Amino acid sequence: MRSKFDEQLKKLNEEMMHMGSMIEESIQKAIEAFIHQDADSAKAIMEGDSEIDREQKKIESLCFNLLMQQQPVARDLRTISAAMKMVTDMERIGDHAADISEMTILMSSDKPYRVNIEHVKSMASETMLMLIRAIEAYVEKNNDKAYIVMKQDDVVDELVKLCLPFSHKKNGLAVQAGRPYMRLEMMVRLHLLQISLNYSDLQMEVYLTSDVAARLFCRVPSGRTTVSDTSLLRFRGVSGLLCLGRLFQGQPNEAALSFL
Repeated sequence: MRSKFDEQLKKLNEEMMHMGSMIEESIQKAIEAFIHQDADSAKAIMEGDSEIDREQKKIESLCFNLLMQQQPVARDLRTISAAMKMVTDMERIGDHAADISEMTILMSSDKPYRVNIEHVKSMASETMLMLIRAIEAYVEKNNDKAYIVMKQDDVVDELVKLCLPFSHKKNGLAVQAGRPYMRLEMMVRLHLLQISLNYSDLQMEVYLTSDVAARLFCRVPSGRTTVSDTSLLRFRGVSGLLCLGRLFQGQPNEAALSFL
């Protein structure tokens, strides 16, 4: 009985590693498509997201079978429970690859990027390495490797800081100042909603103040009651300046939204 259970646990670990490899490949291809502005590759990545979803369901099915048939306790129960939680998080990472690809399609154009995206490439490499090491730590039950992954998160945090928007330079160094920058997705949603409603900037500001559903749709942070009409106006100006995808005539750059 125990040998059969061990075989099923081994199968679970193998599927976890397989799903991790699928996500790693998806993220890597998504970043490459983003860098090279390859809309065709981005579409293929979005279509391939369903394979990751199927792998998630396969692993969840394995976990449920182990719980129902073997009724594990203590360490075995924690192992299976952890796997069920992990595949949910891993599936979200796969969704991020699809999100990156969707943005790549939006930004696809013959014009090269006007900003340095080397930090994005470095951050993607570090996060893919973290993903694989985290799964290996789980499968091998290796605490030392898990602690290494936790420390590696600091490296990614530092890379994020390099990608954050800066509104001006002081003594030759970029410093954050002025209003907090707006998330690109939020501003795009606001812009599309404003077009559909045919509202002026001021009408849109008032609408967001009074309508909870609109703020939820646009993903306005809970701490922010609204978005000013000036921010809406400046977003259109920045998106036109940077040629924000085909929809907004060019290439988006979230860093530029620090000027909002």
